Amino acid sequence: MVHTLKICLDENAIQGKIKALLNVREWRKTMKHVIAIALLILFYLFAYALSWISTVGIIKLITLCFGWSFSWAIATGIWLVLVLATPVFKSARNNREGK
Repeated sequence: MVHTLKICLDENAIQGKIKALLNVREWRKTMKHVIAIALLILFYLFAYALSWISTVGIIKLITLCFGWSFSWAIATGIWLVLVLATPVFKSARNNREGK
């Protein structure tokens, strides 16, 4: 009888270890997804930062050429309008072309 009880305990211990192993695998899978999402967010932030820098730089050059005063707020506002208007104009063009 003692021998049978020991086998049951060993089976429970094995099942517990298997569950723990599955939890580690699920955790790793989840962490891979979290890292992928974080990298995607960083990529988009980098792309928007590069877009902002180039737009503000071009606006700065235009204001220097014409002798106008430069404002970071106005340059950022122009960039924001361009970013927000791009999907609208793309969808209007696609509708016009029948896509």
